[in-house]
Parts: sequence; C-alpha cells; structure tokens
Amino acid sequence: MLDACQRAGLSVPEEVAVVGVENDETLCEMASPPLSSLKMNGLKVGYEAATLLDQLMQGKPAPSEANPDRPGGDRHPAIERYRCC
Repeated sequence: MLDACQRAGLSVPEEVAVVGVENDETLCEMASPPLSSLKMNGLKVGYEAATLLDQLMQGKPAPSEANPDRPGGDRHPAIERYRCC
C-alpha cells in the first residue's frame, strides 16, 4: 500500500492513512513512514459474529450499536493496538 501511495504521488500520513495488521512490529518499524498496527483476535471476532448471527436467526433485533457492552466506544477486546515510534 505504501508503494502504491508513493507511485500515485500521495503522501502518507498527510493525505492517506495506512494501518498495518497482525502487529508485525519489525515490518511496522521498517516501513517508511513507520506504521501503527492492529492485531485481530480472529477466534473472538468469529465467536461474536456467530453469536450475533444466531440472535438474528432467532428473530431478535440487531443491536443499535456495534457492541452495546462497550459504552462510550471503548476499545474492542478482540483488537490489540501497537503504535510504532
């Protein structure tokens, strides 16, 4: 993505936001510019998705927000964040 932005003449992070995945610290630190990264807990995300699907299939309404158990938009427990300095 960083290479594509560079070829297109787009400046990261001034014009385009790029975030890494899977918290590969070495890759994030070696990138130019260094990246912030997210690591998804796939097992937890899958479990939550299956629970929601089960509820919907039972005719229950979809929650009005992404996760009603997290008031105020607190960090999602299935995502870890890493910020490279």
